[in-house]
Order: sequence, then structure tokens, then C-alpha cells
Amino acid sequence: MKNLECFSEVQLNVVNQFVKRAKARKLKPSRNSNAKHPFEAAHSIGPKMVGYLAMIGVKQWSDLEGVDGAELAMRINIETGKKTMNRLGEEALENLVAYAKLMTPSD
Repeated sequence: MKNLECFSEVQLNVVNQFVKRAKARKLKPSRNSNAKHPFEAAHSIGPKMVGYLAMIGVKQWSDLEGVDGAELAMRINIETGKKTMNRLGEEALENLVAYAKLMTPSD
């Protein structure tokens, strides 16, 4: 590093701490690793929505049989005790239910 004389010792310590933290973050495994839940293949479903679904006991494709997005949204809202699912969340759940119909074999 050039021309560090113009910085105070405190400023240099702050910069060094920032650099150390940045390097440490790069060494940690990513939260978005390749091990994704199969539900995330549906449009607008991510890890957070998968977590909400797990809270209400929906963990596999067969758990989505006979339900609709509005019912799932209502169950999530009841479980969290607040309005967690808005209209867009409900639409994402509808997409998931439609995708589940394609993923589950029909008899």
C-alpha cells in the first residue's frame, strides 16, 4: 500500500479490520450452495419460502396434493402469527402447487 502516511493509526486499523473480515467471508461456504431444496425449481420459490413451508409441515411434493396457494398462505400466516404471505407470496405458492402436479406421478 502506497502513501499510507496521510492516514491516522485509527483509520489504518479500521481498514485492516475491514480487509480481514472481507477475506474471512470469502473463505466461508456460501449460504446458496448447490444443495437446494427441490421446491426451489418452481418459479418464485427460494430458501425462505421453503423454510415457511417446512414450518407448516410441507416438505415433499406429496404434501402439496389437494391444497391451493391460498390455503398454504393462510397456514403460514397462522403459524407465524402475522401476515407473512401477501398476494405475491400466494401467487408463488400457486406456482409451486401447479409445479407439484407436474412432479407427482398420477395414477
